[in-house]
Amino acid sequence: MNYTKEKLLQLLRSTDEANIALALEVAKGVPEIDVNRYLSAISSFYHICFEYDPGQVTTEHIVGVNEFLQEEEWNLQPYLFKTNTPVSQFFDVLDTLDDFLQLKALILYDYDFSHLPNNIPKLQYLHTLLLTNSQLVSLPDTIGQLKALKHLELGSNQLSTLPEGIGQLTQLEILDLSENQFVTLPESITELKKITYLKLEKNQLVALPERIVKLTTLTGLSLKENQLSSLPKQLTTLTKLRFLELDVNQIVTLPEDIGQLTQLSTLSLFKNQLKYLPKSITKLHQLERLQLSKNQLVSLPEDFSKLQKLKDLDLGNNQLTKLPQDIGQLQQLEKLTLASNQLTQLPESIGQLKHLIELYSTGNQLNSLPDAIGGLSQLRILYLDHNQLDSLPESIGQLKYLHTLSLNNNQLASLPDSIRGFSQLRYLHLDNNQLASLPKSIEQLKNLRTLNLRNNPLLAEEIEKVKDWLPNCNIQF
Repeated sequence: MNYTKEKLLQLLRSTDEANIALALEVAKGVPEIDVNRYLSAISSFYHICFEYDPGQVTTEHIVGVNEFLQEEEWNLQPYLFKTNTPVSQFFDVLDTLDDFLQLKALILYDYDFSHLPNNIPKLQYLHTLLLTNSQLVSLPDTIGQLKALKHLELGSNQLSTLPEGIGQLTQLEILDLSENQFVTLPESITELKKITYLKLEKNQLVALPERIVKLTTLTGLSLKENQLSSLPKQLTTLTKLRFLELDVNQIVTLPEDIGQLTQLSTLSLFKNQLKYLPKSITKLHQLERLQLSKNQLVSLPEDFSKLQKLKDLDLGNNQLTKLPQDIGQLQQLEKLTLASNQLTQLPESIGQLKHLIELYSTGNQLNSLPDAIGGLSQLRILYLDHNQLDSLPESIGQLKYLHTLSLNNNQLASLPDSIRGFSQLRYLHLDNNQLASLPKSIEQLKNLRTLNLRNNPLLAEEIEKVKDWLPNCNIQF
């Protein structure tokens, strides 16, 4: 039988022991095939990956390597960590075996190799390359040869520039450059015509260039933990953006026409220096999550209630003295955070938030709650610590799904009998109030597991009553 070199190599790379045995036998008469070189590479592979010297390489050893090589996704981190083998040495072995050129996904987290192995650009089928925390200081221009690449992660390295070759990755959709040393957006990025998600958080960016307008396919942009003080107006031309994360910067104002980002579903601006929001923000009709905590906001714009799809609104740690009277029109709201502002009351309309599950209003100046609070029919978590409440409305007992109620550090002298309605309540925190007694109706809270009553003027006989009423509850006096 006439075996060509290609046919023999095909048999040699099989996962069938019979085919491999046949190839080894026939190859002895085909001088073009260096069988010993191939077997040596197999032996090196075992030694590198498993710290195992196979001695004389058998067909079983070859099958094991061939099966590994035929996997479309490799996570090499467990192997290379175990043996402390230089990545370059590993890829030199793979060069001999050839089959790795069909690889589609390569994961090399947490490994020190400072630069890419020279043969990685040969991986013409590679669509995913993850090189997080690999001590990279630069990338070769040849990375642009990875024409099939769609997902590239380079986070937690020491990169400050990118080669022009990056712009040749015409299929790239996801690029992670977080936790590097970029002070400006690399020019080459703007040539990525299919990029949908760009992650640049935890760098040293002080400004975004106007050329960001070229990234028209972006749906997600993360710029958290940089040194941005403003945003270019061109940012609002990226009308496909759905996620925009700008937390922990020094942003003082937002573009006046931010409302043009009509597809935005998440806008996160935690810990900036915003004093007001542009009126056009109320045009973000797809917005579901708005994070504005730790800014300097004193009010919200008119028509804020037009954000009808909002589910999560965080206004904590600002300087708000009141909420819009029509906040109850945010009918999809599930989580509302108002902590650490200067609120003296909650509007009656808050009771219209029929889907609200969590409400946080600690650290304000509330001296009462509106009767309408009983309308929060789905509420499960309610935090009102560090206010000036001296009583609770009877309507609060209508919160039949309430799971956690925290009222520490108020001025409560009594609780309403209606608390019997808290049939699902498990955690009740009442430390540092003025409670001298509790209503007998508390004994109906059969699911209560924790009751905190420290630093209240409870008499000894009252304490004993509470213990008798709630024998299965962990009570702290």
